[in-house]
Amino acid sequence: MSAVYFDPFPGNRGDELGNFNKAYRKHAHRGSDWGAKKAIENKPIKAITTGRVKKVFWSDVLGHCLVQGSADGFNWLYAHLAVKPLHEVGSMLVGGTTVVGMVGGGSKTKSGSASTGAHLHMAGCATADGVDCHLVAFEKLVDVHAHIDANKAA
Repeated sequence: MSAVYFDPFPGNRGDELGNFNKAYRKHAHRGSDWGAKKAIENKPIKAITTGRVKKVFWSDVLGHCLVQGSADGFNWLYAHLAVKPLHEVGSMLVGGTTVVGMVGGGSKTKSGSASTGAHLHMAGCATADGVDCHLVAFEKLVDVHAHIDANKAA
């Protein structure tokens, strides 16, 4: 089954999957970021595709998080959210419309020790690899930027 994808907010893409900047990283980046940390704190984040909420949780490293499933067989992690998402497990998120949460990780919305400033961190993995995309082996991660670009709404 196919799915249509949207950017969570226009432009402002940051670190890509696999980026290894020795100035501030000890390992390759395990996801795709949005936000150049310029006045985006508390900006609304829209669902990148339509699908149900699989998990809502707190991580000391990633802060407030939500995992969404998609019709094309992937799970998508939204991390460093400003506050705990209001959506419950099983809730339907509509791509490009439903607000998942607000950008956190900035000076007013601390959200996990891995945050270097206000931004959205996302990770993706095949549904078969489980709901915890942030814990799968690096080679099983999906490049979120590339997946959105390859399946973008017209």
